[in-house]
Amino acid sequence: MSDCCGTEGGRVQRGPGIAVGYPWTLYVRAEGPLFDPSARYVMQVRRRVEDSVLITTLDTRNGTIVITDEENMVLEMPASDTSKMRPGSVFMDFAKVEGEAERPDSVLPGADLDLDFVGSEYWAEEERITYVGIQLEVPVFTPVTRGVD
Repeated sequence: MSDCCGTEGGRVQRGPGIAVGYPWTLYVRAEGPLFDPSARYVMQVRRRVEDSVLITTLDTRNGTIVITDEENMVLEMPASDTSKMRPGSVFMDFAKVEGEAERPDSVLPGADLDLDFVGSEYWAEEERITYVGIQLEVPVFTPVTRGVD
């Protein structure tokens, strides 16, 4: 497993990197209820935080974000999206659309991502979009095995 980094209260988070041209999956588990299975969530992916150009958007509407219950989330990116990436890293963060989210006191290690604390300073609400306070920097690498038919 390659390393993935997230910024939660200044801590570096670990998880799988993205192999260009291959599907990517990240499993996240929280301590206590953090996710609303009936809500819509979106996560935009960019080469740099300040970039105006999106690489892709993960969304519960298209199945690239799956909220399995209040404590578990799965992020999935198809090979068609990872093939748009260059080696280096990408950034992504997470927002809940239409509705209000509860602020967690803490978060436990997930299957791939260890989220320890989401402080209130990471939460903001505008126009029915709640910023969840999870920002990831994920390494992107070129795999040795590629272009196989």
